[in-house]
Amino acid sequence: MSLVARILNALGGPEEDEGQLGWLEAQVEHVDDATNDALNAALQRIALDAEEFQKLSRARNLAVSTELSVHSAPPWRTKAKDEANLAEAAIYEEQTEILKARLEQSRAASKMLKKTMKSIASEISQLENDFNTSKDRASELSLQSDTIMKSAVERSLALFESTALHSDSTQYEVETRSVHVARTTIIDRFQAQMKHIDYAASKLPSPTELTAECNRLASAFRSPKPSTSSSNVVKPNGGLERELLSICEKLEADPKDFDTLDGGLPNLQSCMQDAWNADQASLLGAREAVLLEAISAFNEEVFPPLEGLHQRVVAEDDHQRRVQALVMSLQEEMHDMAEVVESVEAEKTEAAVLPSDDAELYVQLVALLKELQESRPPDAPPLVLLSEDDVLEELQRIYDAPKSNSPPDLLPVLRNLEEAHSPLLEAIYANAKMNTDPPFAPPESVIAPRKRAKEEVGRLQGAIEQVQDQMKTLSTDRAKRKRDAFVGKWGEG
Repeated sequence: MSLVARILNALGGPEEDEGQLGWLEAQVEHVDDATNDALNAALQRIALDAEEFQKLSRARNLAVSTELSVHSAPPWRTKAKDEANLAEAAIYEEQTEILKARLEQSRAASKMLKKTMKSIASEISQLENDFNTSKDRASELSLQSDTIMKSAVERSLALFESTALHSDSTQYEVETRSVHVARTTIIDRFQAQMKHIDYAASKLPSPTELTAECNRLASAFRSPKPSTSSSNVVKPNGGLERELLSICEKLEADPKDFDTLDGGLPNLQSCMQDAWNADQASLLGAREAVLLEAISAFNEEVFPPLEGLHQRVVAEDDHQRRVQALVMSLQEEMHDMAEVVESVEAEKTEAAVLPSDDAELYVQLVALLKELQESRPPDAPPLVLLSEDDVLEELQRIYDAPKSNSPPDLLPVLRNLEEAHSPLLEAIYANAKMNTDPPFAPPESVIAPRKRAKEEVGRLQGAIEQVQDQMKTLSTDRAKRKRDAFVGKWGEG
């Protein structure tokens, strides 16, 4: 109790004697195993727990100083601190295990990354090999395409030469001439034969003569007495007498004809008509024979070679049309190939020469030059802007145009003009308020175009300077080496 009294005095409390403190101690019930949580929480900071009491007892028995250090901590706090340290150590151990697992994962990822890098390197090597193979294959295909195109052109020329009509013109002329000669011969022979038939027909009596002869014979048969006039007596004719004797002998030899002879006078008109029809039938038969002969000659001598010539001409015409179609398709294919090659070369040139930042400026410059195409002089060459060299050449031509357009004797001419108009100019200056007044100031229609022209000139000068700076950077040895390496690596692919 004396220790408690000293503590109270040291803390500035009331002075209490040991008897009062003993009485106070007697009022408190000592419980060895307190289970009341509320009581433990209330007495935790002012009462000693079992461990502290044991330490205090051991200290009394060992005669150790009972003064407490300011840095001493109660056992419960030390225990809580130890528990916290143990929990923190457990957490550290867990984190260590996690870090070990992460380290293992990192090692595994590193191994996998190395494998991936090896596989990527292998893929890159394979891609390079494939690229080289494709490049070689492209070169072979290019050579093959050139060979095929050359062969196609040669074959097309050979086809044109083989299908040319001038090579067989002599043969065509000979065949045509032979057909013409055969036709002329047949027609001449036909006309000659028809003339002979017409001549024979002209010797026959006409229908008028036959009618008169028929009337004369009919009147002679009907007259009772024959005329004894010397003009009507038929003069003896040896041939006629022989023919009459032959007829009489035939009649006497064949008694069947007596009935016919005794039947009366014959119908002279019918007999003469039959004779006329027989003569005309003979003439028609002769003409038919001549016509059939001419038709047969045409079928044998004219039509077969003419049909063969026609078939050959039609076949050659068809052949020429097909050859022309093939050559036109070949020409279109070659034109398309040339356009593709030109576009690829232009893209390569733009990609190799122009950086990405100046591509838009280059496009705008080309568009501006195309817009100003109408203002070019008539004697200027055609505007071609396929590459950067063409653009630089056009800009250089625009830059040199004022120098070439100014005549060498312009200064004397201007002096003469100034001397000629000096009185008028002096009068105008004398009556003008300011030099900017009319007529010195330009009109409104000139101010705006002049302003736009100055802006365009300034923009063109800036573009020219940028292009020249770019060309200076491209003309260095390092840029040339990079460009040569780029062209050597990608230009042929």
